[in-house]
Amino acid sequence: MYMLRITQRPDALTKPEFHAALRSWLTASRARTIGEPGKSKGRVWLLVTDGIRFYRFGADTTRQAVAGYLHSVEKYGDDVMWGIRSMGASNRQQVVFGPHQLAEHEFELFAYGQ
Repeated sequence: MYMLRITQRPDALTKPEFHAALRSWLTASRARTIGEPGKSKGRVWLLVTDGIRFYRFGADTTRQAVAGYLHSVEKYGDDVMWGIRSMGASNRQQVVFGPHQLAEHEFELFAYGQ
């Protein structure tokens, strides 16, 4: 079972909704990635908003990365602090989280727009 795909701004999930969707997927699915392997590589799977900015969550995000991120959510709460880290020469802005501004390997969450 793959997570429901949401790619329109008006339908974007809030952080608590995003966390609930991740928990549900992790419990109900045995899929290795959020999106279908081989058919969704590099695709945006979900849009998330914190009310100010929008974030793109990638279909390539792995089950292990989701579990790692949710561990941080359990520790710091649904309102876990998100920050932005530029990725070198790329114009992509990776989301880092928690008081130590960590990034979970293979957790494909990137900021865009204002």
